[in-house]
Amino acid sequence: TLITPTALNISRNLIKDSGVDTASNFLKPNVFSDTFKGLTLYIGSKNDEKLEYIFIKDDGNNLNNLLPEAKNSKDQTILARRGFVKENKIILENGIIQSYDQNNKIRIIQFNRTLLNFQNLDNRVIKDLKIQETPTIKILGCLKKYYSGELLDDIYIKNCPKNNIAVIIETFSRRLGMPFYIPVISVLISFLLIYKKNKKIKMYDRYIFFGLSFFLLVLSDLLVRFSGFSNIHFISYLSIPFILLPILYIILLNKLKGELK
Repeated sequence: TLITPTALNISRNLIKDSGVDTASNFLKPNVFSDTFKGLTLYIGSKNDEKLEYIFIKDDGNNLNNLLPEAKNSKDQTILARRGFVKENKIILENGIIQSYDQNNKIRIIQFNRTLLNFQNLDNRVIKDLKIQETPTIKILGCLKKYYSGELLDDIYIKNCPKNNIAVIIETFSRRLGMPFYIPVISVLISFLLIYKKNKKIKMYDRYIFFGLSFFLLVLSDLLVRFSGFSNIHFISYLSIPFILLPILYIILLNKLKGELK
């Protein structure tokens, strides 16, 4: 409820501040990289900041500023013999640029050296706060707005629109409801403390209570996924441990009292 979303949020901030989206980090040898939207990169080898055999395919008009009269190009392909990385830029040497425009004309330009700047490109690294990283107090505020009938089009939580309320309820159920299933499983396992003279019955009890505990554990994980479907699913999921726990605990106490007598 408290530690996990806080830890996830801290890790997300570390990723944002670590420079993971810089050119040097996403370029790996013999791997097609699609870190940037509409842009595919491949390099044959990499030694520190030096690159060789570079292939770049641009389907998103990211590199149109490289070619004169190529602002309407549908795609471009760049092949370069070598290059090197400097900050968030790649300097290419000895290559060609092939562009394919809206009129189905192909232009080819040969270059000795050119520079690609990735600073302003849209990368795929997720930097926005996800629902798993949202503090529980904000999720409670979101649910309060939903059940009070207020519109959820403000940015109280970025993932708090009305069409995403099922995910919010599921997250709330997982954080606050699932931990209460653990005491139920603990009480089930405690039935093994009851003394049995017959060794076969004692062995069967181990399998029975282990099976029941495992079934309840799996069931709790399955039911939490449906808790956001409706209010009935939500209330049922939260009610099950509070119904089972006192019943099982009373039965266990009576068994243990009978054993003492």
